[in-house]
Amino acid sequence: MNKEQDKKIPVDSPDFVASLAAGMSVLLTFDENHSSMTLSEVAERAKIDRAKARRYLLTLHALGYVHKSKRQFRLTPKTLSLGVSYLSSVHHHDIIQFYLERVTEQTGESCSFAVLDGNEVVYIARSATEHRLMSITLAIGTRLPAAYT
Repeated sequence: MNKEQDKKIPVDSPDFVASLAAGMSVLLTFDENHSSMTLSEVAERAKIDRAKARRYLLTLHALGYVHKSKRQFRLTPKTLSLGVSYLSSVHHHDIIQFYLERVTEQTGESCSFAVLDGNEVVYIARSATEHRLMSITLAIGTRLPAAYT
């Protein structure tokens, strides 16, 4: 892909949908340390006001991406469909996994496949060894700074 095709529009462009960007930021506020949050916590982490956060959370709830229990919100398994869409579009996933497992078998070491996304790498396939004394958990979708990876 050439650079012109991958050129991003600026956030002040009339083609940029700010509400979609804010809705995505709401989804991305949830992580390992924030699996269940109140409306206020989501708003603070997404850097949006409470009214917007409420509308986005209630919309995501109506669509089945968020579960609401009293004052707490958490993601549902349906959010995995977003990542599965990407993984299923990478037609070489089975081939990549096959070779990662062969490397792990031959070296006795864990092996990963990641793609560069801006200044981060995103792990999209992994073969972990079972007999390590100490291991690092790198799940599919884990993002790490590219400069240190």
